[in-house]
Amino acid sequence: AGRAGYPGEDQINFTLPANVPTGCAVTLQISVNGNLSATTSISIAPDANSSACVMPGYTTAQLQKLDQGGTITTGGFSITQFTLSVPSLGTETIDSIAGGFTQLTGFQLSSAAAVDVSVIQSGSCQVIHATSSGGSASSTGSLTRLDAGVVTINGPSGSSLTNLALPKTNNSYSLTNIEGYSIPSQVSFSLPAGSYTLNGAGGNDVGSFNTSLALASALTVTGGLPSTVVRSSPLTINWTGGNASDMVEIVGSSSTSTGTGASEVTNSTTFFCITTVGKGTFTVPASILTQLPAATTGLLEVAAGNTSSTFSATLKSDGSTIPSHFGSFLGVGSTPAYQ
Repeated sequence: AGRAGYPGEDQINFTLPANVPTGCAVTLQISVNGNLSATTSISIAPDANSSACVMPGYTTAQLQKLDQGGTITTGGFSITQFTLSVPSLGTETIDSIAGGFTQLTGFQLSSAAAVDVSVIQSGSCQVIHATSSGGSASSTGSLTRLDAGVVTINGPSGSSLTNLALPKTNNSYSLTNIEGYSIPSQVSFSLPAGSYTLNGAGGNDVGSFNTSLALASALTVTGGLPSTVVRSSPLTINWTGGNASDMVEIVGSSSTSTGTGASEVTNSTTFFCITTVGKGTFTVPASILTQLPAATTGLLEVAAGNTSSTFSATLKSDGSTIPSHFGSFLGVGSTPAYQ
């Protein structure tokens, strides 16, 4: 480690261990005498003979196409439920079914990779730092969303979802229900465990499709989420329920702001930790928590997700197959102080 021979450039040489995780965006931080660098990522191919890195949810052919300056088309729908506890407002449960089909470039994919939990290795955490000014964050460009016609959802008994069409806006599909609230034009439904099926009639851009998902029961966090997180100490969270093979996502964030109006600058830090439901426990290290700024109110969420259900649709313009997924996230959240 040291100066690389060029003004202002330091270089660190290191050898990757044989058991290092592989992927297009493997998390990397440098620690020197206990001081951590900003988080970045590196691309690691599975072996020396590989023609590309591997990124969950994308084929080698897709990644090579992006390398050549092309675009790829992906599809995805998700069932989500979050129960958020806010001391001043009480507890609120929001149910949602949303998704669509999108064309994107390599730049847009790499920009999104930093917050895509599918690139975080199970059992590890990643920290994201973001800065926004004047009340607006930086943009990574507009995505091209594709028309798939009418998309309907069917759920198990007790869900009130029977051939219900998902509302569509600018080719983005979304159905939301806030439990316990009577809101004009809101469709009331619930998300009990069971089988859910999506049917796409096909539209101007995407052909017809059909897919289903087995939704597990929500996790129960033992003792609930804390009202205060001490950043200098590890945070251990335990849970029961859910499907053992599903993924668990633990997310925490806090932010600080200076100035007002157009001069306001907000610095936010968010950590993402990934494990599996069957583990029943996860400890967020103090080395992760200390990177969050102290704040009287932040966010902490624990959610179980199923991302293993995949399906294919057809892109009408060229007859190619659109790799797609149908997933779920069920979780709980709170607004703790980070001390």
